Amino acid sequence: MLGPLDVVVGGEERAVPGDKLQALLARLLLERNRPVTTERLVDDLWGGEAPATARQSLHAHVARLRRLLATGDDGQVLGNDGRGYILTVDDEQLDAERFRQLVGAARDERRAGALDVARDRYRAALVLWRGRVLDGVLLDAADGERAELEGIRIAALEERIDLDIELGAAAEVVPELQQLVQQDPLREHGWAQLMLALYASGRQADALAAYQDARRALAALGLEPGPRLRELQQAILNQDPSLSTLPLRGDALRTRARPGRVLAAMAAIAAAVVVVAVVVAVRNDPPSAAAAPRVLPNSLVEIDPTTNGVLSSTRVGNGPERIASTADTLWVENGEDRTVARVDIETKEVRIVGGAPVARDLASTLSGDVWLSSFEEPFVTRIAHHGRIGEGPHVFAAAPVRVRLPGSAEGLAVGGGYLWVTSPSDSGGRDTVFQIDLRTRRVVSSLPVGTLPLYAAFGYGSAWISNYKGDSVSVVRPGSERPETIEVSGGPLGIAAGGGAIWVVTFWSQELVRIDPETRRVLRRIPIGAGPLDVAVGGGAVWVTNRDDKTVSRVDPATNAVTEIIQLPVAPQGVRVAHGRVWVTTQKCGSPIAFCESSTG
Repeated sequence: MLGPLDVVVGGEERAVPGDKLQALLARLLLERNRPVTTERLVDDLWGGEAPATARQSLHAHVARLRRLLATGDDGQVLGNDGRGYILTVDDEQLDAERFRQLVGAARDERRAGALDVARDRYRAALVLWRGRVLDGVLLDAADGERAELEGIRIAALEERIDLDIELGAAAEVVPELQQLVQQDPLREHGWAQLMLALYASGRQADALAAYQDARRALAALGLEPGPRLRELQQAILNQDPSLSTLPLRGDALRTRARPGRVLAAMAAIAAAVVVVAVVVAVRNDPPSAAAAPRVLPNSLVEIDPTTNGVLSSTRVGNGPERIASTADTLWVENGEDRTVARVDIETKEVRIVGGAPVARDLASTLSGDVWLSSFEEPFVTRIAHHGRIGEGPHVFAAAPVRVRLPGSAEGLAVGGGYLWVTSPSDSGGRDTVFQIDLRTRRVVSSLPVGTLPLYAAFGYGSAWISNYKGDSVSVVRPGSERPETIEVSGGPLGIAAGGGAIWVVTFWSQELVRIDPETRRVLRRIPIGAGPLDVAVGGGAVWVTNRDDKTVSRVDPATNAVTEIIQLPVAPQGVRVAHGRVWVTTQKCGSPIAFCESSTG
């Protein structure tokens, strides 16, 4: 999967011919070891334009795929249990799963201080990549897998280079870093690593020249280097002793009680904060590199999932809640001041855009489109196309793309080629979920769900809707005429798909509920903090924001146990895992936007 879709049987590499056969195999791999119905496969392969002969064609493709996967013995890896087709694949047979396991093992070794072993694990993981995930496969349902794996790959590459510098191989990684910054000159972390590698190799002048190269690359877009690059340049000019130029080796590093000086300096530099507002043009002075980030209300907080530490805190607007992400950007809806904040992931520079509807949720597509909902108006609005928005502080007045709905709009999710929109009755809706075709931008279905559907997620081939007053979760498959209902008491709110489960937080019972996506059974109710609002999956964990406790809970999906409680000085709201980091919005308690009054019903 980590490149063009290839099959190896008994040491023999076999091509997968034809778009439909590739899409069929890709879908079965995404749902491996679970049954996939004929209806779902027909929808994946033909969408809304399935011919009358689609079922017969699907059976023919399945027969071809069975012959392709045949091992010569009597066993079959592709079967049918009456509920649907099942592709039986062990984790070690799939390069994507081997990659995930190796990255996880590398991070475990790194935390344990076995830096040489960790670096070898990262290298073994990265060598599995042969190109873009499922390159050439035409399957919308693969978008989520592509985005997740690419995010892990970028993070793993950066972590491996960090270790190379730490272990004294700074000079060896300079050519690689020079190539990486040429490929992506706007990614500031790559420039920071190049500057550190050059300085650690005894090339101070070249390190300072790299800073000027980064500055020129950013200037082409009217940008200035962010705080981490500026602080690093200053540290090099001052020959800061925290930046070592010695060729440190693994044996020497393992005798230390703390991580090496180079990585410690990078962590300190990454803690700097910068805010740039377009509507109110203000640039805050960043704190010194040694200062811990100051977490304030109305901010976007960056958390490192490997250390559970706060890396940065960026002011974004009043009443921030939900978060979306695109290739190099995070998007935050600010409900109280009717704005959207566009945050550059590397520089933390912020563009605040006014004139938005009363925002409720954001959702992004793999191509970089960003959609915004508003409970005051029966529309969803595409505020960014391929990651770009219009010019000026009031771009929403410039006739953006809108889709009119039969009711209000609240929670959003993207998946299966559709935008899913909840429409709760407390804002003029009828407790329904709308299904919008992203190609035609037409509403193709409107289905009743439970009372007050506030949050939505997409995963495992279905949309999942949490019904706050209905004490339930609704499950909607694309093309289905009525949703399935799962009883979940306690006021379900934030919902997420991943890690082999559906996860939903319950506000009143203060639990994280784990649901099996196939059987629709509630498997576990995990006690968490007070006032839980939102949940996200990624970085090897499930993350929950607990507003009343002012904490973020980290839950291990393997053990269903809370393994870390991250204390914040203000109330966390929305949460999202993107680009190897956990992102949390914060507010002052008392805001009506996000249930800040515990008496809210």
